Amino acid sequence: MLIHGWPCDSRDWADLVGPLQDHGRVVSVDLRGHGGSDASSQGYALTTLSGDVVQLLRHLHVNHAVMVGHSAGSEVALMAAALEPQRVSAAIVVDPAYGFASEDRVRIAQVSHELAAGDPSAVALGYFRALDGERTPAAVTQAHAGRVVNSLPEAITAVFHDFAFGPGSFHFRPETDRFHEDSRRIPLLAFYRNEARAAGGHAFAVKPGDRVIIYPGSGHWLHHEDSARFLSDVSSWLCDLGPV
Repeated sequence: MLIHGWPCDSRDWADLVGPLQDHGRVVSVDLRGHGGSDASSQGYALTTLSGDVVQLLRHLHVNHAVMVGHSAGSEVALMAAALEPQRVSAAIVVDPAYGFASEDRVRIAQVSHELAAGDPSAVALGYFRALDGERTPAAVTQAHAGRVVNSLPEAITAVFHDFAFGPGSFHFRPETDRFHEDSRRIPLLAFYRNEARAAGGHAFAVKPGDRVIIYPGSGHWLHHEDSARFLSDVSSWLCDLGPV
């Protein structure tokens, strides 16, 4: 099950759906307020969006899911797995939006204020431009500049704030550490764009089968920047795990 990040939609996975079908059925979702999904009357808390994913798993009668999340979608993927552990066998996260240091709270709160006070789409685009790496192809940057903001303005603002500071959040350490230690029961493959972001990832690799992979110099969408390598690494890990 493929879960996009903030503030994208299921089209972010379009080029990877076909190759991933070698491993089984592939489902790609639009979270509330994103892509083709409606606005939410119940807010955009992490537990709310993760609950939607759980309901989808039940509706589709999925009993052995591998959750794949990018950025904030990683938080949704892991929370859904924690809420419905009997239906999820493993998880893959791509540059996950968790594990930030406590001192990052002020910076994240400032961005949240800018989103609420200004044009959420413009603020989001500016936020992502700063996440390109030295190896990020210009084509990837241009593609996301045109399509990255595929969410309702209210969802852009609310998801950013609620995932960081709302109920169930594990955006910052030490909450991230506790979540991986106490709430995550499945093996995890984590991709990071640089050593600095991966430092926490190594600390969170606390379960059998956990693996951390770094693509130095990559940007936030590293699964697009080197999709062939990404698919190879995913396939290798899944094969090593055996039947899930």
